[in-house]
Amino acid sequence: MFQPFTQAFIDDLPTDQTFPLTTAQRGPTNVHPRHVAGGILVHITGMMGWAHAYHLPGLRHKDGWLGYGTHIHTATFRKLVTLGPPVMCTANQKKARKISGKIFSTYQLKYEQSGEEVFVSEQSAIWLQP
Repeated sequence: MFQPFTQAFIDDLPTDQTFPLTTAQRGPTNVHPRHVAGGILVHITGMMGWAHAYHLPGLRHKDGWLGYGTHIHTATFRKLVTLGPPVMCTANQKKARKISGKIFSTYQLKYEQSGEEVFVSEQSAIWLQP
């Protein structure tokens, strides 16, 4: 069995108004306050998987490694991610298997803002060298 590497994190993800989708938010802020769009939070999960693969097991693009998300098992938005305070993003590799040179990984992701959990997810990806 392939030995999983445990954790990757971003400890200071900025949350300003320049995120795509966030800049396009409209409507009265007392009803729908400006926030980091949920689609951006899901996109960041892919970046977390890439950061994990690059820095921990050393799966580098220059060596031919490619990664693809395969499943979003769960994604729970606990609170709006407000603009201003940074977000702490953590990805834990829950499970990893190596089969025929491919690595199948399952990640648990958690984002916190100002000490409160704002997003949690469990997702799977495959890493391969075509």
